[in-house]
Amino acid sequence: MEYTLEEGGTKLYTMIGDPANTFKPREQHKKPPNSAPTPDQLAHLVGGQQKATLVAKLVRKDKNKQATKVLFSNGAAPRDSKALPRLRKMYHSPPEPLTPHEQSVGKIKVKASQTEKIMRAKAGNKESPVGVFGWSACMFIDDRGRKRNNGKLTLLQQAARFTAMLASADLPLAIAYLGNCCQLTELNKINELEQQALIDSGLDRKTRCISAGSELTKVSMAAAKSSPQVAAFTRTLQPIQTACGTKNGPSIMAYTVAALHKSAHNVVLDDRKDAFPSLHRQAILDEVEKHIPAATSLINLSYALPSPVFFLIRESGKWVAHILWSEEGLRQGSVWGNLLYCTTIKSKLDTLAVI
Repeated sequence: MEYTLEEGGTKLYTMIGDPANTFKPREQHKKPPNSAPTPDQLAHLVGGQQKATLVAKLVRKDKNKQATKVLFSNGAAPRDSKALPRLRKMYHSPPEPLTPHEQSVGKIKVKASQTEKIMRAKAGNKESPVGVFGWSACMFIDDRGRKRNNGKLTLLQQAARFTAMLASADLPLAIAYLGNCCQLTELNKINELEQQALIDSGLDRKTRCISAGSELTKVSMAAAKSSPQVAAFTRTLQPIQTACGTKNGPSIMAYTVAALHKSAHNVVLDDRKDAFPSLHRQAILDEVEKHIPAATSLINLSYALPSPVFFLIRESGKWVAHILWSEEGLRQGSVWGNLLYCTTIKSKLDTLAVI
């Protein structure tokens, strides 16, 4: 469906009902005072005066991508006590206590220069996400071009040393435990009118969750993931698995499957719901020790203990933090998420490949 917005008889913007499209100028004007759609013009399209006002501001600033994102976003679900039972269903306890493995070979070793390089690249992004403890890569932007601060290490360099120690599993368990904390946000899958219709019929909201973890932990895990030991293992996943270590891997797989289908081969399409949370953490620990033994200590720090997940709700006019515990499956937002998933199912895929 196409929506055309007009002002004074002049077509200004066209919006197509597809997230891949954005507002496209039909005519160029010499910066008229109201060259973007007014909130009233957008209100019936985006489902709310507040969202319409925001979209109009973004369009006036020529931030069309951000405007499109707002248009096709259904926003966050209410932070109230009704969300807690729904969220607790997502977090399960393991069937029995976990048994971490001892480090049997040399650990992954990451140098501070490696993590510093990652952090300098991230510091250039002024819109870097903010982690659970309020840290963001953009906080290091002043140190990005400095090698020393009055002869001393800059904050960025000190953070690089810290993340290198974490990537090498050379920090105490208590420090790594704090690095595993995250904060949860619940997003609507459908708009508020459709959500209310579900609620009125006795059903629950349709939502999905995203979590904000520690940005420093992400840097350390990214550096460890690029180590020679991990790179060597990812090569063993090919050609069966193209999700890791293969440039444009998903596209390659899609074209391969399409070619097989056109050649009269049987193709099974199987979309696993909540695939990442479905893995047992004991299986993750076992398969990492088997396939990437150099990463055993590092993954123990991330997955051998429950991880606290904070969810803030509004109660009696005050913000109250509730704690959920991530004990099973892959940790949401983990830099190693796709690699650990592929590692855990590798043995089964190898068995299927020879049948």
